[in-house]
Amino acid sequence: MSIPFYFLLLVVSFLQSKPSATLQLSFVDPSGQPVQATIDEQVSEATAGSTYQPNLRLSNADGKIEIVTDDSNTVRCCFVYAQEFAIDFLNTSFSHSRSMRVRMQPESDISVLVVDREGKPIPNATVTPGQIFFRRSAWISNIPHRLPRNLESRTDSGGTAKLRGAIASDLKSLRIALDADRSCTFQIPERWDRTSVLRIVWDISFGTLVCRFLDSDGEPIAGARLFANTNNEAVNSNVIEKPTAEFSAFLGKTGDDGRVTILNIPATTIDVRVFSPNKSIGRGEYRKDFEIQAGKTNLLEFRQKPVCNCLVSVVDVTDSATHEGIAISFFLNDGTDNITGEASTNEDGICEVAVQPGEWWFSINDTSLPDGYCIYHPDWSKKFTVVQSDGLQTAPAVYIGKGQLIQGKIVDLDLSELRFDWIMAGTKDFSENWMGRVNERGEFRILVPNHVALDAVSEFRIADLGKGKLIAESKSPWVLKWTPNETTE
Repeated sequence: MSIPFYFLLLVVSFLQSKPSATLQLSFVDPSGQPVQATIDEQVSEATAGSTYQPNLRLSNADGKIEIVTDDSNTVRCCFVYAQEFAIDFLNTSFSHSRSMRVRMQPESDISVLVVDREGKPIPNATVTPGQIFFRRSAWISNIPHRLPRNLESRTDSGGTAKLRGAIASDLKSLRIALDADRSCTFQIPERWDRTSVLRIVWDISFGTLVCRFLDSDGEPIAGARLFANTNNEAVNSNVIEKPTAEFSAFLGKTGDDGRVTILNIPATTIDVRVFSPNKSIGRGEYRKDFEIQAGKTNLLEFRQKPVCNCLVSVVDVTDSATHEGIAISFFLNDGTDNITGEASTNEDGICEVAVQPGEWWFSINDTSLPDGYCIYHPDWSKKFTVVQSDGLQTAPAVYIGKGQLIQGKIVDLDLSELRFDWIMAGTKDFSENWMGRVNERGEFRILVPNHVALDAVSEFRIADLGKGKLIAESKSPWVLKWTPNETTE
């Protein structure tokens, strides 16, 4: 493939717009028995100063409930609660299945001791969950502090606190607040004794960050979203001394002057990201590593690059028709700026986008294709270098055509923790390959070009499935069997 398979899956999933549909959730315990649960359906994008508002709904006695999804680009999610089970999280924006079976996990306790640099216990500190990497979401999400089940705890006179309702293996950080102005997030060790007390050493100083976002002419840009975090490093001790800044801890939007001021950031090196509101260049992610100096006002400036007009055409290789409304995804990943976007073809099958100079990838969002059509190879996506110019630049065409359907089922594999709903089929060496979809029941659909001999399709892959492979047991219908790799001691 032209670019790494996993990165391609992630980008395509991220850009995917979801058609209106009803998603049925079914909650079960680890043994598969139904669990009645409450969901809190939310739009996960936070805003500075916003107040968390629960939106609660109760499943029926069989643990089933339906939610309506839409075709907007808004990230939708729901928090899940059930008595004696840990709080879980579902990202419903990128699921193309009509149903989802959710296996709940028993809740677990976390004991925490907060001390100062001399080892003296700190009483009355607020302890809440920070980042959690949920099993059914590709994204790190921050649990709101005010939930139907109280996850907040305060340290007693001995500096100890206990959290209930969080899954210890999934909890990535804890947020400690001494008061309204002094708070910090501490990364939880990758390997730690969960039966022991987690000791957190508070030795933190703070600084202020003023971030300014300007366009290519130096004019301020309002409404840009700002995030900051540190690069996570492995921690493998039950004693935590190094703080980490979490994404939404310092969330803000630039004002009319293009600035946002963020107070009380822990003095450390942070990864600052600004997301541009300018849709003409996609969802621009500009990022810099920046060191916060304690007790100082730290100024950081971002400036957009100028944009250039570029044409991408969709060519139908099986007839002479032109196709309107096919979505072209485009993305730039140069190690600093990660800019993505999507635009549709006009009645002539041509898409015009405004992008900044750099190496761009253009690909087709397959859900926008006419029924029975697929993306043709040899290149699933096209790479094109946009140069600074006032003229119109033309990228290589992307190709579609009528295809033949491969559909079937995957057996002997638990897909409950599958993070992507994509499957790839290809020749033995994957010199030719095609993308399709797989749901939580293991049912898949892949369209391949008409000129491809189905006997040549012999290999299948899905990302993030561990050490093993899919083997085609039959072709009519197609049955793929999951076979773990042989291990040696």
